[in-house]
Amino acid sequence: MDSIRSLKRREDKLGVLMLEEELKTNDPDADERCGLLADRYEVFAIRIPGCTTHRLAASIDFKSGQPAPPVMLHGVFRAQSACVQARRHAEQHRDLINPTWET
Repeated sequence: MDSIRSLKRREDKLGVLMLEEELKTNDPDADERCGLLADRYEVFAIRIPGCTTHRLAASIDFKSGQPAPPVMLHGVFRAQSACVQARRHAEQHRDLINPTWET
């Protein structure tokens, strides 16, 4: 992802890779939740270890019926606008048109 490559510090990039692995077995913290998209996808702006300026945007399909819900990464965005960007990119990447949004 271009947004991950654009991170300047090597430590921040490694933090994103670590989070990607962690998301395969663990859910994000509740305080990182942005909202529920289309009554199906939980959208998160996840803190990157050691990085105070950016968040990793992800959405999780908890209604997939799979034991390990599928996670989709949407990129890295500035912390101030991370939830707005996470929602926008989740809509695009999941091909949703005018979906419902609950916070």
